[in-house]
Amino acid sequence: MFKNIIPKLSSLMHTFVVDPSNQDLQGFNNLLSWQNLLPEQSLVTILDKYFFPKWLRALSMWLNNGNADFGEIADWYEGWNAMFPPTLMENPFIVDRFNAARDMMSRAISDNPQQNNQDDHHQLSPIRGLGGAAVTGSGIPRNIKDIVQEKAEKSGILFLPIARNTDGQALYQFGEKAIISIKKDVIFRKIGDSYVPISVGELFS
Repeated sequence: MFKNIIPKLSSLMHTFVVDPSNQDLQGFNNLLSWQNLLPEQSLVTILDKYFFPKWLRALSMWLNNGNADFGEIADWYEGWNAMFPPTLMENPFIVDRFNAARDMMSRAISDNPQQNNQDDHHQLSPIRGLGGAAVTGSGIPRNIKDIVQEKAEKSGILFLPIARNTDGQALYQFGEKAIISIKKDVIFRKIGDSYVPISVGELFS
């Protein structure tokens, strides 16, 4: 099966376009939907060859734009960070690419005194994993709760707050049976007595 799927996913990501002004995430989400079926190294190899060079190039072009809004760039970075499931965010290669992006942004901010004198909206939080996000019209990914709610409404799936757990975390009913929580833009699904991190794609599959 892998011999047939990997070339197709590679071709899919070869044509994937990173466009902060009007991002289409369908191809990327299709790739991540195979996360639990493909060997991790195969997925990382595809990202290495077909995604990250485009992503870093788009970031570099944006940073070198004389009218760049560093707050928007930081939000864009955080949103892409949130696209990656927690397991992938533990992969050294993935972490290295996000660190490279952080270094690029830090250098750009240091070279721009005007941005340094503005508020700290563009300060980056630690790299974190999630899985699955969408974007606004400006190409900036939104928080996961809003994304889940919008997709649920479009799909006719029930999504309602129902209670809080013992830690005070809000719980939501998703569909007829699933119970989920969302913490720091990571979705957790209740399975037995535990909460397991899942991606948006897995939640809606």
